[in-house]
Amino acid sequence: MVIAKQNWEKHLELNEYFFDLQDEQVTIQFVGGKLIIKVNNIIVYNNIPYSDVVGFKDVDINENGIILTCSVEKRNTTKHTEKRFIETEVRTLDSSKLNIVALTHPLLIKSAEDPYRWIVSDDAERLAILTNPDGSPLTDQDGLYCRLFQTNNNTEWILVNTLPITFVPVNGSGSGTGIGNSIPLGLPPDTSLSDGMFTWDPATTMVTTALDDLNEVLKLLAPSPPPGLSNLDLVCIGSYQAYIESTSTLEWCVQSTIPSVRVFEPFYNGKSGLLTGLIDLFDVGNIILTDADDTGVYSSLQITSDEDRYLGVSGSEGFWFELNARIVPSSALTLGPHDFQITHSDTGDSKILTVYIETPSLPSVIGYSDTLPASNTRFISGVPSLTATDNIDISATIVNAVELHYSSIRVGVIQSANLVDVDLNPTVPPANGSNMTFTNITAHGIGYSENIALTVIPYNSANQAGTPVNANLGTRIDLVSNEIRVVSGTGIYPPVFGGVYDSTTSLQSTYITELQLLNGRYQFPNGNYTSNVPTVGPDYSAAMGIDDRYVTFNAATLSNASNFTITFNNTNGTWSGVQTTGITIHARIGGSTGWINCNSPYPGFGNPNIDGANAMVFAESTSTSKRVTLGSAVLSGTLYVRIGLPPGTDKEFESVTIS
Repeated sequence: MVIAKQNWEKHLELNEYFFDLQDEQVTIQFVGGKLIIKVNNIIVYNNIPYSDVVGFKDVDINENGIILTCSVEKRNTTKHTEKRFIETEVRTLDSSKLNIVALTHPLLIKSAEDPYRWIVSDDAERLAILTNPDGSPLTDQDGLYCRLFQTNNNTEWILVNTLPITFVPVNGSGSGTGIGNSIPLGLPPDTSLSDGMFTWDPATTMVTTALDDLNEVLKLLAPSPPPGLSNLDLVCIGSYQAYIESTSTLEWCVQSTIPSVRVFEPFYNGKSGLLTGLIDLFDVGNIILTDADDTGVYSSLQITSDEDRYLGVSGSEGFWFELNARIVPSSALTLGPHDFQITHSDTGDSKILTVYIETPSLPSVIGYSDTLPASNTRFISGVPSLTATDNIDISATIVNAVELHYSSIRVGVIQSANLVDVDLNPTVPPANGSNMTFTNITAHGIGYSENIALTVIPYNSANQAGTPVNANLGTRIDLVSNEIRVVSGTGIYPPVFGGVYDSTTSLQSTYITELQLLNGRYQFPNGNYTSNVPTVGPDYSAAMGIDDRYVTFNAATLSNASNFTITFNNTNGTWSGVQTTGITIHARIGGSTGWINCNSPYPGFGNPNIDGANAMVFAESTSTSKRVTLGSAVLSGTLYVRIGLPPGTDKEFESVTIS
């Protein structure tokens, strides 16, 4: 039999042999333990061995058929365990189904060292070979060939070399392993081979050497090529990863029965080779690529782009042509796992992507309960609140979150504007159909709320929310407020003030002149907290007095100051006029002054230093910012600022800043 080595494009790592012929294309391929022979992508031989083939070791073709030496694996699989036995088998395909007829040439002898090489006795005989064995002319694009045909219908395919065959004399004359290594370049039309990048000797530089030099330069000049398809990832649009039930193994899932699976990135080569889409190892669409634009739909295989990688880039166009391809099944797939792969005879096979088609149910929550701390330990302006470390224990059972898969993100979540979200995940992989019960899951509060509301949301394997459970805890939290103030004292100009403020003290019975701090702002006391749990609070909704209430700050320490500015931060309500209505603003510097009025205009003379003396610089003040002058005095000491609000006011503020 005559087969030149150039007949084959051989991909051992891809388990494929590919013939690129003049009129047809023939592929010999192992896919999933199945031998497939295709001509123009039509399967003419489809054999299922008794054990799984995992790789070629060698292949030979002779008069008896195709002889394969391959690695196989035999599996002993249970639900969770798998044992593999790797061994080697030599198989001869049934010659009654597929025959190879070898043709010989009278001037050639088969090489003993290389079964793909034929030799002649000397150069004279080589030059005398002018025709193929069948008598057809031998051109520079032809070589010897063999015939591959099926006996059942006598159909015949001709396998013709695309490269000239190599003839080597028996006596070993000639140099190297090919004609190019034994032919010198000779003189060019301009008689010089030293007037360019390379200095070649017409008599001694061989064709192969010159071609190698040029090829290396072209590699440097060409732009970076796109990757070949070999080992590229496939991605399924709209897919998600979920755990297989009873395990922690991730699997790609999708809810569409007609999923779209594409190659992760454009790949080479868009101008040649056979491109095939496979679903579960079956050919679902293919095309022999051409120089034209092959964009289109080929059954379940789609080419979405076929273009020059560097289109529009001067100096880089014309080198590399790339494809974007995907598989979109032409009919709905069954529920369960399906293997997707795209193969390219020139650049290899993509990785196999297994996608599980499923239709998960929407889950729900049953058996909700919660437990609060026994009592409150945090108080703001005499009102109880949860702390940031108080444990709120929540129990619930999630139904229908586990089927053939369950969520890899979370099967549920405890969610609230006033709780740190808590994801619910099983500690042991749950089985299909099992309910998941979560007991005493601890949550912690944040922010401010008079009645913390929460939701327990269940999720299925696709991370779709099911029917939630909503609950109110009946407790309040105020972690926004932080009472940095001192005791205000009594009266408009209190002589006694500045003591340590006790946040647990009621504003109704003891601190009867103090403002309330609520949700981070000072305001006139308000709110009924007697229904709070776990600790009952006061009722500030009535009987809070008819006089102004105050908040006093140890605001700053002045050093040789003759003026300063008081700025109100994060205000709310009605603040109008440079001389702001409905508020008293007093300041005092240690023992150097009385309570001077920072909301009434300074008269322009004297040093304001007694109770009630007007000190606001009108031209430099606003309703929320007060410029205060000390006249000609220059003072140092602790600056106290005292703010008063009347009953019924809507004014609120967070703090004051001194500058």
